[in-house]
Amino acid sequence: RSLMMQWSHEHFAIRKLNSWRLGSTVRVYSEPRSLEELIKCYQLYRSMRTIWLGLGSNVLLPDHELDAHIIKLGKAMSSIEYVDGYMRVSAAVPLAKLARNAAKNGYLQAAFLCGIPGTLGGALYMNAGACGSEIWDYVHRVLVLTVDGIEWLLPSDFNVSYRHVEQPIGVIAFLAAELYFESSSAVKAMSQIKTYLEQRNRVQPIGTFNCGSVFKNPEQNSAGRLIDALGLLGYQEGYARISPMHGNFIENVEGLASSRDIRSIMQLMQDEVLMAYNIKLETEVIIYD
Repeated sequence: RSLMMQWSHEHFAIRKLNSWRLGSTVRVYSEPRSLEELIKCYQLYRSMRTIWLGLGSNVLLPDHELDAHIIKLGKAMSSIEYVDGYMRVSAAVPLAKLARNAAKNGYLQAAFLCGIPGTLGGALYMNAGACGSEIWDYVHRVLVLTVDGIEWLLPSDFNVSYRHVEQPIGVIAFLAAELYFESSSAVKAMSQIKTYLEQRNRVQPIGTFNCGSVFKNPEQNSAGRLIDALGLLGYQEGYARISPMHGNFIENVEGLASSRDIRSIMQLMQDEVLMAYNIKLETEVIIYD
């Protein structure tokens, strides 16, 4: 147990674990440095609800202590290799790093990942996408932790749709993936990343505390545009506000907002869009109580 405590902590502060900078503490927090530690800490606290956390960019954490076990893969579990024409990437690798590494190796198709705030594990979990592409379009196979151990599964084992992935029974977490991208030129790929990032910086609030997109885009529509058209940009409650730049982003102003403030604004956005357009906005952000 004392050995365990090197990488497991009780009543751990979680504000800095998420990009919204929200929340108070979690009952148990673990940051395993190896597969062996990962399996041990998962088994040790398996009676508790387990939350797998990457960069914490797509989560809304509560103001009270979260009764759960958060597992965040340590930096030691973050590797990129090239095996038999595939990119083998650990779940803990940030997507921006994945995109840059792929670009240097001439994989232009991976460039769309450069502006998505999160890790590969989170992207696989929710089928993250941007610029008309989604991560599962490029998955050859995934390494998962299951109730029976560790195994490789194929995309056909999962039911993948827009921002949603239905996992087979028994799958606990994504550990890595082999991705296939067609070969291109490194110069073209790096140039594409530059274009995507410039485009993103023009329309999204960079350098503020936000979670990325709050709502999924309705079919053939844009959640941000709908909210923008209602004149809600910049609307503020407490220290939470709808970004003055983009209607689908909520900012934690000065890091002083409460989770309740954020939820209140989310509800207002959903109510206003439903009333004006008869469209029910679905959350993309994962809400934990």
